[in-house]
Amino acid sequence: MRSPLRPLTTLALLLALLAAPTFALAQPGGVPSFEPPGGLGDLPGIGLGLGDSAETVITAEFEAQEGGREGRLKVTADVPPDWHIYSTTQPKDSTGFPTKIRLDDGAPLEIVGPFQADRDPHLVTIEGKPAKSEEFEGQVVWTAPVKFAAGVDPAQAKFDIKFDALVCRGGPEGACKPVFEKLTATYAGTYKAIVPTGEYRDGLSHLTLRGYLEPAVAAPGDTVKLVITAVPDEKYHVYALSDRDPEEINKPTLISLQKLSGLTAGKPLADHPPIEKETGVKEQPITRYYEKPVSWTVDLKVPSDAKAGEYPIAGGVGYQTCLETNCDPNAAKFAATLAVAEKAESGQLPLAFSPWKYVEAAEIAETTAAQAESKRAEPINAATLGLYVLFGLLGGLILNAMPCVLPVIGLKIMSFAQQGGQDRFRVLSLNLWYSIGIIAVFLILATLAAFLNLGWGEQFTYTWFKVAMIGLVFAMALSFLGVWEIPIPGFVGGSQASALQSQEGATGAFFKGVFTTVLATPCSGPFLGPVFGLTLSQPAYVTYVLFASVGVGMSSPYLLIGAFPELVRFVPRPGAWMDTFKQLMGFVLLATVVFLFSTVAADYFIPTLTLLVGLWFACWLIGRLPATAESGQKLRRWAAAATICAIAGMFGFKALGPSDHELPWQPYSPTALAAARADGKTVVVDFTANWCLTCKTNLKFSINTPKVHELVEKNEVVPLLADWTDRNDEIKRKLAELNSTSIPVFAVYPAGKPDEAVIILRDLVSESQIVEAIEKAGPSQEQVDETATAMNN
Repeated sequence: MRSPLRPLTTLALLLALLAAPTFALAQPGGVPSFEPPGGLGDLPGIGLGLGDSAETVITAEFEAQEGGREGRLKVTADVPPDWHIYSTTQPKDSTGFPTKIRLDDGAPLEIVGPFQADRDPHLVTIEGKPAKSEEFEGQVVWTAPVKFAAGVDPAQAKFDIKFDALVCRGGPEGACKPVFEKLTATYAGTYKAIVPTGEYRDGLSHLTLRGYLEPAVAAPGDTVKLVITAVPDEKYHVYALSDRDPEEINKPTLISLQKLSGLTAGKPLADHPPIEKETGVKEQPITRYYEKPVSWTVDLKVPSDAKAGEYPIAGGVGYQTCLETNCDPNAAKFAATLAVAEKAESGQLPLAFSPWKYVEAAEIAETTAAQAESKRAEPINAATLGLYVLFGLLGGLILNAMPCVLPVIGLKIMSFAQQGGQDRFRVLSLNLWYSIGIIAVFLILATLAAFLNLGWGEQFTYTWFKVAMIGLVFAMALSFLGVWEIPIPGFVGGSQASALQSQEGATGAFFKGVFTTVLATPCSGPFLGPVFGLTLSQPAYVTYVLFASVGVGMSSPYLLIGAFPELVRFVPRPGAWMDTFKQLMGFVLLATVVFLFSTVAADYFIPTLTLLVGLWFACWLIGRLPATAESGQKLRRWAAAATICAIAGMFGFKALGPSDHELPWQPYSPTALAAARADGKTVVVDFTANWCLTCKTNLKFSINTPKVHELVEKNEVVPLLADWTDRNDEIKRKLAELNSTSIPVFAVYPAGKPDEAVIILRDLVSESQIVEAIEKAGPSQEQVDETATAMNN
């Protein structure tokens, strides 16, 4: 509440301001600065506006935790549009002064921890100031833990808060407004302590959220992973992630990070791509969603100079779960306190979730997206850009030593040997073409980053790209090992099949550069993190300049060698050693294939391996073609090879890949079977193994089918998967009970009937047999009871 002495104190403060030399309305950069004269912080109830009549509204309230003396005090500041208020941690060597919140004398409680804002402040660089200014716009809420005195009833408690702050507006017509408030805090009820279980489910939603930070304790310079998993209920789906709500029919998932405590966050990345489906609706022609659990991971970088202590992390998730006919938008806040110590400790730190509203999540997402766009519209100054260009050059140079690139450096070593004794202009030309190939890829990546918001290496989050890279590197390895020759002059360094193949050409040099850069993208190195991070908040031309600088840095050694060929005199002259070296590099590329396999989801291992076998046969077929063959014969051989690759890929990913209609399998155990049957469920158990080809055939073509999936959902059947890939005595005993010593076996347990009523299908089965067995068993008992009740009513 405001003091009745406001007119007098306002006049006194105005006279003091006129005498204070530290107040300026138009400092360099148009940002005002104010440091209050001593003693004004204790004046009651005063607010002074300069150049604007807008008021900043300050309110305070407190809550008590159920069952204890603990509580929390909240102070809210609603700042007018285009104005800002400073943080409680505003640096002294920046503009403005920090917001101060403290209890008045005689309060029946004590503050037992620091005030924490509900989000991070904006960091603003002020010309002439060594530290950045920490500013909040709009509404900001500071919360501090409190402890009530013994015998105090929080519901009857009354106390005052002193609030000192400076509210400013930037720009050429900058103005500042000191606010000194004495507020009476109001009682806002009780709350339950939020236990960080790492799981959340609202009573009205059809989705379970899970989340954690990993590691549990981080060291300075570490990267902490924030993982949020959405598990939609059976029959429901949740929509893909977006940076804002486009206010269309379907609401996207929104993940906002409002408090990072100095950590730097990357973009949320899904562990697998969503389903894309045409809607037939003009307003939203394509919808993207997940029917199965999906996890989004955000990399949080701890500053290398971070001090040991606690770092609060807070944010929220907005999501919408849908059936075919109805949808439920919902949201949840999450929070955790990351510990930073000298030595990291493994483990997961569960998130604490609390209820939220989707409309609030959408508002935060819209504000964050708008701020990112406004930052992108403000280019950095030439000096700062020059510094980042230097970082890009150094980072690109170091990329040549990264493990992802080393396998391809052998290509250049062989080309250096081939260039020995050649015309100097030709050597420079070939190295220039190689460098153009490198820079061309970086410019393509810059385009993807500037217009599609695709980060460095983000293409490796797509399964199709990883599979394509595995195939490309494998084909390169086969060429190195002499199975076939890539039909680009000098791309691999031929086996002397022809004079043309033994000399490097401009096309070969260019594609070597392209291939080298594409392989480099899974790696990062020193200097590149800040460079690529800066592109997120800058105009497109800055993105192109920075990506190009990395490309020039990566190609600089080859440009230098092209200009001064004597720098590689250490490379032996062309000879038999080149063929041996080339084959050794082939095995290095095969090791790269193994690494790339580790980035692919396990469900795609067998399909990808099947594709590689087809690719191997296709390359062998091309390699058997004589160099003197006619063009028509070559064309037919290449067409046959392409057909083989297509058939192998289609068979691998369609027949051996994950099914689009896979049943919601749960692991089999005698306990799981007994519990499901005790609940009155109809249960199916498929006894299978990865080494059983007939089992895999049944699963793909007879069990995991749309018709069976629909029937299982309709009858609320519980599907259990008894995986006998590895030795399991429980599965062996159950098979013996079913009078079976081999697999496949498909067992159906009808609801409410004895074990003797189990329906057993053995060996190769058809979809119609599976459907007939489930229909004969009937629905789960709960459904039977519900149907009977409906008929009686």
